[in-house]
Amino acid sequence: MARIIGYARVSTQEQADDHNALKQQMHRLEQFGVDEIYHDIQSGANAEREAFTQLLDLVKQGEVELIVATRWDRLTRQELLYLELKAILRDSNTKLHLLDQGEVDLSTAFGELSADMQAMFAVHERRMLRERVKNGFDFRRTNQVAWTRAPWGYVIKDDKYILDNEPIICLLAERPENYLEISAEPDTSPLLLGISISQIAGACYLRSMRS
Repeated sequence: MARIIGYARVSTQEQADDHNALKQQMHRLEQFGVDEIYHDIQSGANAEREAFTQLLDLVKQGEVELIVATRWDRLTRQELLYLELKAILRDSNTKLHLLDQGEVDLSTAFGELSADMQAMFAVHERRMLRERVKNGFDFRRTNQVAWTRAPWGYVIKDDKYILDNEPIICLLAERPENYLEISAEPDTSPLLLGISISQIAGACYLRSMRS
């Protein structure tokens, strides 16, 4: 019996920024009443997503009556993949419903045009993002400005990488003799003998070089 399958996707960056991003999509699909949900944590431009590939195989085998996703960009942000997906849906007579964009109708010229425009807008968003990232890299490289994330052991100050020498932890072997008297102090208290992230990073680097 053909099934109603939900598909959810977030990029690795989206998942890092918001751990609930994928859960929110899946919850909406469950509320719609899908029989099963496939999901990936990868870029929408990647045509080799494991769950997405499995879903397309089921569609080709005639086991899917309806695919449900939140938007076109959850399915694909890549032109050729969109054309492939559209052909697979049409050949298998599988329907597609997007929670934020409505029913996709590929049986009429107007319906296909609407789908093309929505999908191509998702592609355009990816192109714009890629261009913004490239321009940002070019600017920072030309002006020798630090990137938004500092390497381990460093922090960014005045657009430059500097060692992070802020004490963050007190080793048991280096605890002060009166540690019981100051046991309520936070780990970063100046009363404690602390080591910094840069010291930890340096020690790890030296150890890796010896091994």
